[in-house]
Amino acid sequence: MKSYFRILSALSAVAAVIAFSGCGGKEQEQPKPDSVKVSGVSIDKPTLSMTEGETANLTAIVMPENATNKAVAWKSGNSGVADVDASGKVTAVKAGTSDITVTTADGGKTATCKVTVASKAVPATGLTLAPKSLELVEGQTKSINATVAPSNTTDEVVWPSPAQLTSNGGGSYTAKKADDSESFDLEVKAGAVSAKAGVTVYPMWFVESVSDKLVPDGSTYELDKNKKIACFFSKQKFSATRKVLIHNGILLEGDFTVTSSNNSVATVKKESFQTASLVYNGFSVSALNVGSSTITVKIGNVSRSFNVTVVEKTVPATGLDVTPRNLTFVEGQTKSFSATVTPSNSTDEVVWSDHYLFENKGGGLALSARVVTYENKYVGIEIEALQDNGGEFFSVGIDGSGGLKKSFYVSLKK
Repeated sequence: MKSYFRILSALSAVAAVIAFSGCGGKEQEQPKPDSVKVSGVSIDKPTLSMTEGETANLTAIVMPENATNKAVAWKSGNSGVADVDASGKVTAVKAGTSDITVTTADGGKTATCKVTVASKAVPATGLTLAPKSLELVEGQTKSINATVAPSNTTDEVVWPSPAQLTSNGGGSYTAKKADDSESFDLEVKAGAVSAKAGVTVYPMWFVESVSDKLVPDGSTYELDKNKKIACFFSKQKFSATRKVLIHNGILLEGDFTVTSSNNSVATVKKESFQTASLVYNGFSVSALNVGSSTITVKIGNVSRSFNVTVVEKTVPATGLDVTPRNLTFVEGQTKSFSATVTPSNSTDEVVWSDHYLFENKGGGLALSARVVTYENKYVGIEIEALQDNGGEFFSVGIDGSGGLKKSFYVSLKK
C-alpha cells in the first residue's frame, strides 16, 4: 500500500516538471479588460439662483458610473454674470443670467445649468416726493414723482390706491367722481422708508360770472337772448363775491371739454379769466335763440351738465308814430303807411285796426289793404284804392298798451 502512494507522488512531481518546462519557466500573464466609454453627463443642479458675490459648487455626473475616463471641463456662457472654475465652482459677478456648460473629455458629452444672478439688496434710506401737494378736479389726471436714495437701491416704490383716486401706475392718478371736496394724505413707500403728499379732490364746480352763483349739476339756468355769461371752475361750493371765487379758482390747464346739445340755441367756447397775476380756465355760454340746450362739461371720463333755457327779454314800447298821417288815393293806386316804435328793440307787436279796409262798403265798393310784415311783426300797411268811397279814420296801436295808439286817415278819389 505504501508503495502505491510513493508511485503517485513520483508521477505528480514528474508532471509538474513537465508543465513548468513547457511554459519556459515563466508565470503566465492575465488578459487586460476592455475600457468603458462615456455615454452621457448631467449636472446635479439644472438651475441655480444666486446673489451678487455668492459662490456655489456644481457637480458633474458622468455616465455610466464605471466609465473609464470621467474627466470634464467647465465653461460659462457669460463670465461677466457668473464665472466657473475647473472644479465647477460658480461665482456670481453681477445681475443677469448665464449658462454654465460641462463637457466630457471622452465623447464630448454636454450638460447645462442656467444660473440667475440677482442684485445684492441695497435698502432705501430716503424718499422724496414732488410735488408735495396735489389738487385735482374729478376726472383730472396728475402725477407725483418719487426720488429714492441711494439711486442704486433695490427697494421698489410702492404707490397706494386710495378710494378717491384711480392709480394709473408710476405715480399717475385720476380723481374719481366726488360729491364734495376732500383732502387726505397719500403715503408712498420704498422698503422701510415712506413719504406723504397732501391731495385734495374737488367736484366739478363751475360758477357763472353774472350772479356769482354755483351752477349745480343738472340744474336749469335761464339766459336772456343775445346775452353771454362766463363760467369758471371754483374751489368753493358757494361764495358771496366774484373776488373770492377768482382768488380760489382752479387752473385746469385746458384738460376739459365743453359742448352744447343745441348750437342753434346756445353756443359754448373755452375762455380764460385773468386776474392781476393768475389765469383761470373756464367757458362762455352765448344765447342765440329762444329754446333749450344742455351744456356738458367733461374732464377725463367724468362729466357734469346743466340746462340753459334762452328767453327773449320783454322790452315795452314807450312811443309810437305812424307816417304819413293821411293819404289820398286815386282808385287803383297803391300807397303805404308805416309805424315807428320806440325803442327800436321793443318786443311789443304793432297791431293795425284792420287787415282789410272798406270791405263790402255797399254797392260792391271795396278798398283792400295789404299788411306788410318783417320777421312775423307788422311794420306797415298798404292800401289799394279800387273805387272812390270817401274817407275814413283807421288806427294803429301797440298790443296791450292802450295809451300807445295813433290814427291815420284814408280817402279815395276817382
